[in-house]
Amino acid sequence: MIMQRFPDNMDEIRQLYLTDQSFQVICHDYQKCTEVLANYNGTDLDIKRNDRIQNDYQELIASLEAEILELITACEQKLRSDQSLQSTIKGLKNVVSD
Repeated sequence: MIMQRFPDNMDEIRQLYLTDQSFQVICHDYQKCTEVLANYNGTDLDIKRNDRIQNDYQELIASLEAEILELITACEQKLRSDQSLQSTIKGLKNVVSD
């Protein structure tokens, strides 16, 4: 579900899912909320209550998406920083070996 929502961030999502237990919990919560909302048929006769339930789930999903994006952004920055550090180290190795 998360990869479908954020297809441009599959690498970061995989990395986070493998290394961050709190990210796993957020993914699980996101999946459950989207499933409940998708399957909610509003059988309650109280239309205002149905709307409130749907709105509550939509707000929860939006909040989880914001949290996911924050973690993805942090992961992207860390990956870029790690790549930059590796390039610097490689350059220093080349200078030292010359």
